Amino acid sequence: MNDRELQEQLKRLRRRVEQLHTEFAHQHLDQKLLVEIDTFMENGISADKRATGLRSLVDGLRENVLVTGHANYAEAIRQCVRMKKMIDGLISDLN
Repeated sequence: MNDRELQEQLKRLRRRVEQLHTEFAHQHLDQKLLVEIDTFMENGISADKRATGLRSLVDGLRENVLVTGHANYAEAIRQCVRMKKMIDGLISDLN
């Protein structure tokens, strides 16, 4: 994946994470958004060495809201904020 493609994928991913953050702020779990985020990761973002750290954040978020059997919205919001910061840093590095 070249720089421009990665940057576009990261921007799309960030929009989904922002939407998920908003859903969590309203104490709502949108599983469709989680699936979309996973799809972005599986379709190339996580394969790029520059974005490997995102996978652990996505996995942690999924574990927090799906595996534990309850949604810890406050922690999910914190995880979304960390993801957005990492994505913003990656996008900035590509500019």
